[in-house]
Amino acid sequence: MLGNVCGLCGRSLSSTSSLERHLRYHRGERRYACAHCPYRAVARDKLVRHLHIHTGHRPHRCHLCPFAAIQATDLRKHIRSKHPTETITPP
Repeated sequence: MLGNVCGLCGRSLSSTSSLERHLRYHRGERRYACAHCPYRAVARDKLVRHLHIHTGHRPHRCHLCPFAAIQATDLRKHIRSKHPTETITPP
């Protein structure tokens, strides 16, 4: 993994392709454009996640209440704050 360290910020990445993607952030390369707003992303998966804002798609649903989130991390935060005695992942 020693060869996958960013020379600009020192971050260590797991693969050469991850390092290449990371370097795009430093270079300001945002090749994936949203058709609905000025947002541009470095990686396709980031654009796909962003598009959920426009479509309203919230794939991560709480198993205890009607809450739904675009990102899994937001669902975990919700469960910790609203259902503190429950487990993070549904049974």
